[in-house]
Amino acid sequence: MVSANSLLKALFIFFNQLFVVVGGVIFSLGLLCHVFTNEAEFEERKMGIFYLYLVGALTIIIALLGAYGAHKEKKSMLIVFFVGMCLACSVMLRFAVPSAIIRPQMEEAVESYFRSLVPLDRTPPSTRHMAELLQAQFKCCGIFNGYKDWQRIPQSCVCQDDEFENCDSVSLTPYETLFSQRVTMVYTQSCGPMLVNYVVKIFDIWLGICFGLAALALLGVVMSSLLLVQMKPPKFRRPMIFSLSSHPPKYSELINESSKSDGGHGW
Repeated sequence: MVSANSLLKALFIFFNQLFVVVGGVIFSLGLLCHVFTNEAEFEERKMGIFYLYLVGALTIIIALLGAYGAHKEKKSMLIVFFVGMCLACSVMLRFAVPSAIIRPQMEEAVESYFRSLVPLDRTPPSTRHMAELLQAQFKCCGIFNGYKDWQRIPQSCVCQDDEFENCDSVSLTPYETLFSQRVTMVYTQSCGPMLVNYVVKIFDIWLGICFGLAALALLGVVMSSLLLVQMKPPKFRRPMIFSLSSHPPKYSELINESSKSDGGHGW
């Protein structure tokens, strides 16, 4: 078998080492999600966690097969790697291309979804809890209309004693508040714009990851193809046959016989 180019082999092995790292990161993300997900939320997230485990493990296995196949020049392992990279590239593009198509409408769709949650008091308890955590963390209130997005304003909308920026004094009826004060300072900044910007950024990161992994998989397809071509044996050549016989050639025998018949005399 013809030896593959040593530089290409080294680059290919380094490429697969990067893929092992990527697979390890994906598998670790699945493990972290599994550890920090409580039992109530695990049923909703178990399929996503399972896919993280699966993708991470398959990436590591295929990368190790490719590296070992290149090192030992095993065509069968390189073919498995080639097929795996083709499938990975197709799957990534299957998710990335439709996501890129809907990207221009993404911000409007997210904003429309958040507006549908108003009034926040009527959302599920988990959504209300998340909204209050965001309000306390980012010092904002409501989605797009401030405290008016609540029928009864929660304590997380109330400004602290030492906070005066982005706060406004409002007079509340007993039916508009969950606390004892009737005139209080609440955050005037809405949480909606920050939430929309946050979701859009996550979506852009997702797009970048999909296209990046698709490009890496395509690079793996090209490199494994080059290695397989270099490992292809040369075309069969018909060997040249040299006679080692001690007998003189036929034309020499004819000349000798002709000389004898003439009595050994020349013309």
